[in-house]
Amino acid sequence: MDFAGIVEEIGEDAVTDLSIGDRAMALIFPEATRGAYASHIVVSPRSVTRAPTGMSDLAAATLPMTGLTAVASLDLLGLAPGSVLGVTGAAGVYGGHVIHLAKHRGLSVIADAPGVRPRRRGGTSSAAAARRSDTPRHAG
Repeated sequence: MDFAGIVEEIGEDAVTDLSIGDRAMALIFPEATRGAYASHIVVSPRSVTRAPTGMSDLAAATLPMTGLTAVASLDLLGLAPGSVLGVTGAAGVYGGHVIHLAKHRGLSVIADAPGVRPRRRGGTSSAAAARRSDTPRHAG
């Protein structure tokens, strides 16, 4: 489970580069006892990191699980810079992370987002992709 928010307290023995008032994000599964929907949660310092500057809490809360999954997926593929990567479901959070990380690694990206009109993508996935496919969603 992911979350983002403000650091309100730091345990006496915690080793962290965070301070009270810092914006933070974390992956808290499986140690969560109350979940990320609680108003206050306690997590291990090893699972918390500073949230990116200029990113909303909502956006930062998408990074820990989907971001790490996107990194792991690209690592497993082992594609060399200049390779072409096809991303299906590119309008989703995971697809968006894969596209941006792939571009950062020098990959050419072809993105597909069935059933999503280009004007509604918000620019995130479609702007980063080299090419996109707007395949209609089939009923069935």
